[in-house]
Amino acid sequence: MWKSLTVLILFFTALFEVEAQKMIKGQIFEIETEEPITGATILESGIENPKGVLSDINGKFELKTTASVIQISFLGFENQTLQITKDTFLIILLKYSNNILEAPIIRHSELPGYKTPIELKSISKKELNLNNTTIIAPSLNRVAGVHMQSGALNTNRLTIRGIGSRSPFITSKIKIYLDDIPLTNGSGESTFEDIDLSILGKVDVLKGPTSSIYGAGLGGMLHLNTPQHQQPGTQFSLNGTVGSYNLRRSVLHFKHSKDGKNSVNINLNTTNRKGYRQNNWYSRSGFSTHGKFWLNDKEVVSVFGSYTYLYAQIPSSLDSTDYVNNPQKSDPNWNNINAYENYRKSIIGATYRSLIGSRFSQSSSIYNSFLNSYEKRPFNILREYSYLIGARSEWAYGPAFSSSNNKLEFRVGGEWFSERYTWLTRNTVGLGAPLSDNLEKRRQYNVFGQIKFDLKNITFFRAGVNFNSTRYYSYDYQIKRNSDRDFPSMWSPFLSISYKLSDAFGWKKNISLHAKIAHGFSPPTLEETLNPDGNINPDILPEQGWNFEFGSRGNIFHNLSYNFSIYSMQIKDLLVAKRVDDDQYIGINAGKTEHNGFELEVMQPVYFNSFNLRFLATYTFADYKFKEFIDDDEDHSGNLLTGTARHLFNAGVDASFRSFYGNIQYYAVGKMPMQDDNSVFSDAYNLMNTKVGYLLKIGEKWHLDIYAGINNLWNEKYASMIQVNAGSFNNNVPRYYYPGLPRNYYGGAKIIYDLK
Repeated sequence: MWKSLTVLILFFTALFEVEAQKMIKGQIFEIETEEPITGATILESGIENPKGVLSDINGKFELKTTASVIQISFLGFENQTLQITKDTFLIILLKYSNNILEAPIIRHSELPGYKTPIELKSISKKELNLNNTTIIAPSLNRVAGVHMQSGALNTNRLTIRGIGSRSPFITSKIKIYLDDIPLTNGSGESTFEDIDLSILGKVDVLKGPTSSIYGAGLGGMLHLNTPQHQQPGTQFSLNGTVGSYNLRRSVLHFKHSKDGKNSVNINLNTTNRKGYRQNNWYSRSGFSTHGKFWLNDKEVVSVFGSYTYLYAQIPSSLDSTDYVNNPQKSDPNWNNINAYENYRKSIIGATYRSLIGSRFSQSSSIYNSFLNSYEKRPFNILREYSYLIGARSEWAYGPAFSSSNNKLEFRVGGEWFSERYTWLTRNTVGLGAPLSDNLEKRRQYNVFGQIKFDLKNITFFRAGVNFNSTRYYSYDYQIKRNSDRDFPSMWSPFLSISYKLSDAFGWKKNISLHAKIAHGFSPPTLEETLNPDGNINPDILPEQGWNFEFGSRGNIFHNLSYNFSIYSMQIKDLLVAKRVDDDQYIGINAGKTEHNGFELEVMQPVYFNSFNLRFLATYTFADYKFKEFIDDDEDHSGNLLTGTARHLFNAGVDASFRSFYGNIQYYAVGKMPMQDDNSVFSDAYNLMNTKVGYLLKIGEKWHLDIYAGINNLWNEKYASMIQVNAGSFNNNVPRYYYPGLPRNYYGGAKIIYDLK
C-alpha cells in the first residue's frame, strides 16, 4: 500500500512539474544588420542548476523551462533579461555593447558572409548616417563597383559596373525595391532619391544580373529595407539639421512595439535647401508609416505607406566656360522661365508571411503607386500621371532531411505589375491646345525558381531561372493612332557556388571562394521603341548579356577582412538613346559592350579598450569598352564606355570613444569619357568628408545626439554629374557639367524620449 501511495505521489508531483513547465521558442537578431545570431546563449535565471541552449544557424532556439526569467547573452553584445509567464514565441534583438542610441559607428563584423556566393553588400543604418542623410549617394559610393552621380537632390544617376551610365538624366537598367515594392516603373527607370533615409533600416546592393527572385536586371538590384524588428517600448525622436546653402532638415519619428514583434512606425520628414546655383531651390515633405502585426506564431502581416510632395527648381547643366568661370549660374534658358518640377507620389503595400507546417513558408505582397507630376521646361510643359498596381508571391520548401549542416531549399514565385502612364505637353505658358497627348500601358510579369543547397556547411550552391514577359501599348490622342509591342519572352538562368576553404582545410580564419554565371536583360523604354514618326519600331530588342565572376572573401591577419571579385560582363543588342531634338530621343540596338573589372574591399578593426577604430577601403578597376558600336557612319568600337570612370577609390576611418564618435572619408573618381567617340573627358577629382558627434544620456528616458560635419573639405572643384553625349543644338556649345558643391558645413541634434 505504501509503495502504491509513494508512486501515486511521485506521479502527481511530476505531473504538476510538467504542467509548470513552459515551452519558450524564439529567434535572435542583431539589431543593426537584422541578421540572425548563431550561438547566442539562452539561460534560465533565478533557479538552482539552470539549464540553457544555444541559438542555431538561423538564430532560432527552443527551451522547456520552469523558470520565470531567462537571460540572453552573446559575446560583444549587451545581455538581455526577459520575464516569461507562459508558452510564447519571442523576437529578441541584441544590441552591440558599445552602441548608445544609433551612433553611426559600424559593428566590427566580417565583410559579406562566406555563405553568399553572389556579390551582395549590405549597408547598415549606421553607415547611412555617416553623412548628413539628405542623400544616399555618399553611402552607395562606398561600395566597390557602384557609382552614383548627383547633379542636384532631384537629379541623380546610379550605375553598377557601368550599367546605366548612358541614361540621360535618370537611373535605369537597375531593379530597385522598397521592401518587396518595386520602385522601378514599367519602362525600367527608377526614381528613389525621394525615399527619406530616416525610414530605412538597411540597404542591400546586389551587383550584376540578379537572375531569379528579383527579376533579371542587367545591372543588379538595390533593395531598400525598412526596419523589420525593434526592441519593445515606445519612443519619440526629433532630428534637426541645418547647413550651408540654407539647408534645413527635420525628422519626427514615433515607434512603438509591445513585445518586440508587433510594431508600428510613423515618420514625418522635411528637407529644404536653397542650393549653390541659381534656380536651385529644393523642397520635399514626406510622410510614411510601416508596421508589423503577428496573427500568431506562424503568421505575420506587414504594411507600408508613404506620401511625398516635391517642389524642385531645375538649374540644368553648364558648358565648359560657365562651369570653370561661373559654376553658380543656371543655364539661361532654364533660369529665365524659372524651370521646375512639382510632383506628388504615393506608395502603399502589404505583405502576408506564413509558415505552413514545418517545411513550407510563403510571402505574398500587393502594392500600388501613384504619381502626379508637372514639369516646366524651356521647350514645353510636361504633365505626367502614373498609376501602377502589382502583386508578388514567393513560396519556399525545405525537405525533411535538411539540417544545420546540410540544407536544401526550393523557392518558386512570381511577380506581376501593370502601369497606366499618361503624358501631355503644352507650350511654356501653358495655353492653347496640347502639343502632344499620349497614353501608355506597360505590363510585365516574372516567374522565377531557385534551388539553394548547403553541403556540410562548407559548399553552398545557388541556381535559378527567371522568365519574363513584357508588353507595351501606346495611344496618341491627337492623331488617333495606337501601337503595341510584345517583346520576345526572356529566360535568364544563373548558377553560383561558394566554397569555404577554412573549414575544408581546418584553418582558423574564415576564407572562401565564390563563382557565378548569370544572364540579365533590360527592355527598352517605350520612348526608345518609337521611330521619329511616332510608330513603334518592331525590330528593337532588349539589351541583354552574361556575367562571369570569380572571387574570394574572408578574414586574415588580426581580423583583417577582405572581399575581391574579378568579373566580365558581355552585353549585346546595346540600346543607344540617340538624341534628335531637345526633348526627343529614339532608341537603336547599336552593338556590344564588354565590362571587365576588378573590385576589392578591405576592412580592419582596431580595439583599444573603449577606443574603437575601423579602417575601410574599396577600389574598382573598370575596363569598360564598346566591343562593337557603329552609330551612323561613326565606328566607336574599342572606345571606352561613356560616363564611366576607369578607377574608383574610397577610404575611410570610423572611430568611437565612449560617448564620442566620428569618421572621415576620402573618395576619388577618375576621368570619364563624355562622348561616345571619346573626344571629351571630364576631370578626375578627389573629395574628403568628415563628421563628428557626441552622445549624451539624460536620466533614464532622454538621449541626445549632437553632430557636425564638413563635406568637400579640400574645396575641390568637380562635376558631381555629367550629361553624356550632350548635343549642340542651335550652334550652342554642348552642356556637359553639373557643378558639385564647394566646401559646405552642417550640424544638428537628435533628441530621443524613450518610454520603456
